[in-house]
Amino acid sequence: MLARDTGAREAAYSARFVMHLNPASHVFDRAFAALGAREKMFSDGWGDAAMLASIDATNVWPAAPKPAEPRWDVTRVARNVVARDGAFDSPVQSLPDFARRAHVRWLRSTRVPSRAACVVLAASGEEGFARRAALFGSLVHEGIELFLVENAFYGARRRPGQRRARVLTVSDQLQLNIAMVQEARALLAWLAKRGAEVRGVAGFSMAGAMAAVVGALTRESIAVIALATGDSPAPIYTEGLLSRSVDFDALGRGNGGADHARHRLAALFDLARLTRLPPPVRVEAAVLLGARRDGYVFAREVQALVQHWKGCRERWIDAGHVSAVMLHAGALRSAVRDAFVPAGIAPTPGVPRSIVQAEPRG
Repeated sequence: MLARDTGAREAAYSARFVMHLNPASHVFDRAFAALGAREKMFSDGWGDAAMLASIDATNVWPAAPKPAEPRWDVTRVARNVVARDGAFDSPVQSLPDFARRAHVRWLRSTRVPSRAACVVLAASGEEGFARRAALFGSLVHEGIELFLVENAFYGARRRPGQRRARVLTVSDQLQLNIAMVQEARALLAWLAKRGAEVRGVAGFSMAGAMAAVVGALTRESIAVIALATGDSPAPIYTEGLLSRSVDFDALGRGNGGADHARHRLAALFDLARLTRLPPPVRVEAAVLLGARRDGYVFAREVQALVQHWKGCRERWIDAGHVSAVMLHAGALRSAVRDAFVPAGIAPTPGVPRSIVQAEPRG
């Protein structure tokens, strides 16, 4: 299906592949892109050809997985926050063995009764849990428990020989994204099974896109917080600042050259366009936040998703992609907090407790 569609999609994209940059891109975005371009992603090429050939617009995302079965090993308490580390088998059976075990950190307050649970996904290149814990951790004191998942092919789940979080092939990237979605859905199902009635999913950048996919695929009432993301991932990888980090020479070697590779990558990634999916069930509990000076995610893509998710909460900050995290952390936390307002999660006095009961250690 992909091969048959490539020619038509190449024609549709041909006019856009001149480094389409937001002229007001924040200086931090440009500096970060220059640093990132030193080490290319997809340097080992396309990867699993059979997997890529099998994907079309009708089967990008698998069926809903069974609930996860996490086992919790380590518990720590510091600054009135309980942190528990655990792991569960990914529902994505096609992941290689080294990436099959999903790692998760669970954060809750010792002071405030919990009224909601939010799965917070990892952004591109984000290994471990420290960055998200620093950015969103204070929300546990407002009654929102957090579940942070590490991405496949990152950190403890890296491919042998992979340097840092630079994904080596396009098929690995697709596997990573599919695993993000399925693991979040499996955790949300586990939370429901354990008694959490108010649930949500959140993420920034790539994680925001996958959170939006989870929100669209979950045909139950959940909060959805998609930060600094838009309708299609294709322009991010082929037009914006991130495209400087893509090894189009490696992708085009023996496959028609770098220009052909750029068109093919756009056609493939555009299959994940969010407007192909329905809006979340409870769209008033969805928040979409865009950055006006973003050199990675174009405003047109954010606006396309806002229009598709009619009734969602639209937010804009005067920032770039990088400076949104560095200088506007409060706005990002507010977006998460406000998405849960329709569900009425304001903390109430009482004995601090968790909204879910975990299985014992072991």
